[in-house]
Amino acid sequence: MSTTSIRTQSTWRKVAGIVLALSGFALYVWVVGTTAVVDAVGAVSRRTVVSLAVLGLVPLVAWGTALGVVLRQIGTQVSFWRATVLFTAMEFVNAITPFGQTGGTPVSSLLVAWECAIDYERAFAAVVGVNVVIRLASVALGLFAAVVYSSHLVVVDSVRNIAALVVAVTVGFLVAGAVLWITRHDVEPVVGRALGRLTQWSGRWIPGVSPPAPERAAHRVSQFVATLDELAANPWRLAVVFALAVFGQLSVAAALWTVLDALGVTQPLLLVLVVIPLAKVSGLVPTPGGIGSAVVVLSGLLVAMTGIAGALATAAALVYRGTVYWFPTLVGVVATVGLFLSGRQSTRPRQSRSTQVTAFVLAGSLSAALLVVVHSRTLLVEPADAVVHALLDGGIGVLGFAVVWILLTTATR
Repeated sequence: MSTTSIRTQSTWRKVAGIVLALSGFALYVWVVGTTAVVDAVGAVSRRTVVSLAVLGLVPLVAWGTALGVVLRQIGTQVSFWRATVLFTAMEFVNAITPFGQTGGTPVSSLLVAWECAIDYERAFAAVVGVNVVIRLASVALGLFAAVVYSSHLVVVDSVRNIAALVVAVTVGFLVAGAVLWITRHDVEPVVGRALGRLTQWSGRWIPGVSPPAPERAAHRVSQFVATLDELAANPWRLAVVFALAVFGQLSVAAALWTVLDALGVTQPLLLVLVVIPLAKVSGLVPTPGGIGSAVVVLSGLLVAMTGIAGALATAAALVYRGTVYWFPTLVGVVATVGLFLSGRQSTRPRQSRSTQVTAFVLAGSLSAALLVVVHSRTLLVEPADAVVHALLDGGIGVLGFAVVWILLTTATR
């Protein structure tokens, strides 16, 4: 079978999967009540949508900065705003590949390797490290909220089963990860030899592919492990990455809380922190970006844990996904195009220290002024929850700073 035929069949399978997922989702919306869902979505004000967009973009900045910290730890001097653009492009890649982040990581690593002019295995280690910390932050917040709010949680057996599954899978991955980390230098040569044999076997069966020598495959595994060692060598930087991951996850939770509040559903933020990691099970469905399945799973969890109507829960899931997932994905398209049009980071001259300090001061001042204007003119919603309010204000400041910083640093090149 030719390479073209294989690619054509793969494309058709993806298209069929998307059509099937959308059809199932349309049936689900019809069952819960199409008119009721549309009316609920239409009841969300423009100010709320803009506020959600702010909260949806904040994780890109937080997690992009985390990626910049990780890349600098392995000796790649990428600017933080460029790392943010790079992470935003990675989110677009995750959205169009099956199994979400899991399927997008290998492709995202190619993008990082190209942009930073580093070996693929080093880029892969950096991307895996950031993704793992982000996922751990979500699970840690969910477990913390579940423990604190356990006396108020009244859920059906199906949700308990999902929770048990998520906890079991998480614990399993943590144990497996701990074992692999402890024995990484013993496992490394075994994996290297196995990967070498696999690439040789694949080269004989896949037309047009020239597999690397077994020694080269083993060297790549060794370099991957060595890069992970570099990342673990500085626990303070790892703590910064985890803090940024937590901030991003809290912003995501604040967005879902804001959606529910806009629809008249008053729930504590702790409950939302429990729902979000449980909703990650939608990533097990092999459709790009969890099309259809993510809204169904999230709305089902909201119904089970809050007792609201199915139509209202579906509307909340739709608005939430639209503003914190698909909108950032569209921004990711722009980021991806911008990366390729502007060329590699390493090919452009670096700015002087004084220029960076001046840009930092101006960006901080203007972002503070933006926050004052937003509050004085009530341009965005004012959440009743103090934590959500603080996160929204922080998001305005972070995004304002990021935009002004990018404009200033770009103009002074």
